[in-house]
Amino acid sequence: EATDLAYLAHRIGQVRELGRRLEARQVPFLRPVGGHGIYLDVRRFLPHLPAAELPGQALVVELYREGGIRTVEVGSIMFGEGTPEGREPLELVRL
Repeated sequence: EATDLAYLAHRIGQVRELGRRLEARQVPFLRPVGGHGIYLDVRRFLPHLPAAELPGQALVVELYREGGIRTVEVGSIMFGEGTPEGREPLELVRL
């Protein structure tokens, strides 16, 4: 399936369309859009949540609770080291 060019074109097209829709709604994410997912910029999306409250993980939980959307946090929880201040350079959520 993953080597079928028609399937790949369709899948990549779905991700690009999601990117267009998120951009139209001014949801902050990293560009360019990838072929397998979109990375939300959680610090810009939830600026009111301090790093100590793990905003990436908070967003992952709420997306699942509210919409059944399975995502993954890429930042403080995944890498767990960060800077001396306890922050990862990026706080992302992959859709």
